[in-house]
Amino acid sequence: MKTIVSFSHGQFVQATSWRGWDDEDTSYALGFSAQSPNENRILIREVLVPADDEVTRKPYYVQPSPKFLCRLYNRAARLGATDVIQLHDHPFCRTPHFSGIDDTAGSRFSSDLERLGIKARVSQIVFGRDNEKYDARIVLEKDRRNCFAPVPGMEVVSARGWDCHDNGYALPAVDTSPLAASGFESRNITAFGKTAVHALHRIRVLILGGGGLGSAMAYMLSRLGVRRIDVLDRDWIDASNINRQYFVAKPNAAIGRRKASFLARAMRLFNHKGQYQPLNANIFDYGCGPAAVKRADVVICTLDSQSARNEASVLCARYGKPLLNVANAIYLGETGRLESAFAVAQWFIPRDPDYPCLRCQGVINPETVSAELMSDRLKEMRERAGYVVGTPDSPAPQVIPINSVAAGFASWELVMWLSGVRKPTPFIHYDVMSHHLNLLRLTRDPGCTVCGEDIHSCLVTGDADLNLEGEAQTSPHNGLPPRIDSATPLLPESCGSAVATTTKEG
Repeated sequence: MKTIVSFSHGQFVQATSWRGWDDEDTSYALGFSAQSPNENRILIREVLVPADDEVTRKPYYVQPSPKFLCRLYNRAARLGATDVIQLHDHPFCRTPHFSGIDDTAGSRFSSDLERLGIKARVSQIVFGRDNEKYDARIVLEKDRRNCFAPVPGMEVVSARGWDCHDNGYALPAVDTSPLAASGFESRNITAFGKTAVHALHRIRVLILGGGGLGSAMAYMLSRLGVRRIDVLDRDWIDASNINRQYFVAKPNAAIGRRKASFLARAMRLFNHKGQYQPLNANIFDYGCGPAAVKRADVVICTLDSQSARNEASVLCARYGKPLLNVANAIYLGETGRLESAFAVAQWFIPRDPDYPCLRCQGVINPETVSAELMSDRLKEMRERAGYVVGTPDSPAPQVIPINSVAAGFASWELVMWLSGVRKPTPFIHYDVMSHHLNLLRLTRDPGCTVCGEDIHSCLVTGDADLNLEGEAQTSPHNGLPPRIDSATPLLPESCGSAVATTTKEG
């Protein structure tokens, strides 16, 4: 199973900004594991860097003080972190390798955590001079002795999209043949360059909702060259969808089809090299929703339910996935005359303070979410009833141009990010009636249970809140962290704990 260590761009800079290249330096990262069938992803939640008076630095070794290590252990215990990573540099070489004393340091550090009741896995990453190359490994216990397993890759979410830093182990190969052979991508290459088109080939997108907006996003992204798209929707196409459902050539043949399956097949017919998968479920299906989010590189939400948007926001925070929320609305006056209409594209990027969650952006009303999260029996009754005219479930007006506007903004922002031109605009609000464009920038609530840095948020906690049976220990909607064992000892800052050391081999 491949293991990927996922930093945010800011965290990676913080962890690898060494004080200089004369002496070794060190930092530590705390995170949570999120496992999928093919990979184990370590999601970094916090980076701790020793102060000048908390570390001894020499040309060939670095030694954190007991005071700093106690602070580190306490923080790991309070967070309930499942992974602790020690990072350090070897300024005397460009291609670093672990030494025997590094082995001792990793084993001692792992033993310290175990003796303190902190159930965290230990990893080590060593960088060569100027951070040109690195080596990484996980400390494993076998027959009561430590051994080490290599980490095949490290992923950094940055302004250029998803940058994989290769440490010498094989990363997934990219099929480059279509760049020379596929004529329909030639203009994309001219516009964005081969590097951006390669990124579009590699990225896996999850589209939540396969209706008018979801089908518009699928249509545009598949034509931009995105080859791996999952569509999650449990509904069927009915006659009222046809006026805005993309890919429909024969309405009578489309009615009654599963929305997700219909879109996946249509995209495959357009590009047979793509991997387009239907997920005939909803975001609240815990056999499918979290797994789909974990597998994706970016999640696009086109759902019109606030509770569903809230769930998408929580899952993206938990697994460190960028979320692009796409929405629109048409409002009628008392006389039934069209009064206003708008389109929205907004981003939530976990661990990036410029992109707070949907709850902090004011899009989600907790009272509405609570009302929508009714019992399964009432949900089933409402779903069977369908739209009821004259109630809050009345069918809302929807037309294809406004869906196209919202999907166009959203697709463009995604490509700008992946191509490295610029970071996406946090919040685009376009008034379709007056053609007034608002570019908003909102701030994050530090105490937010979704994207806040407080230990009570679900930000980058991975699967840590699941027990062995796979059932959530806390409500999946409240954003609470995993329970912390009250018996876990918290150390005084001046305790005499063992000291981890790294040094040059030989």
